[in-house]
Amino acid sequence: MKVLKQIGIIFLVCLLSEGIKMLLPFSFPSSVIAILLLTAFLGLRIIKEKQIKETGDFLLENMGIVFVPLNVTIVEQLKLLEGQLVQFFIVAIASLFLSFFVTYFTVRFVQILMGKMDARRERS
Repeated sequence: MKVLKQIGIIFLVCLLSEGIKMLLPFSFPSSVIAILLLTAFLGLRIIKEKQIKETGDFLLENMGIVFVPLNVTIVEQLKLLEGQLVQFFIVAIASLFLSFFVTYFTVRFVQILMGKMDARRERS
């Protein structure tokens, strides 16, 4: 029952993000809106981490499943990439490294901020 409640919370956030997407006058991915909403709800303590921890951990551990349909679609559409495979791989590799470095520096930045916040709390 606990897992169903956690899935319900996550799906409710996804549903809310779909509603926000429909209200926006421009195109924006609802998955990104859902991530921002969940981050805001966790930061504001509207949703507590323990309320979604087990289901979130399961989804993170099995994230590879999400990419299977994408990879199958790419393989099915290889004819569209004929003559452009070199450019495709250059873009894919460049985006891989760009994503890696942006993620790394974002995590480092957040760690530095969290360290400064912890230092301020200890002084108080």
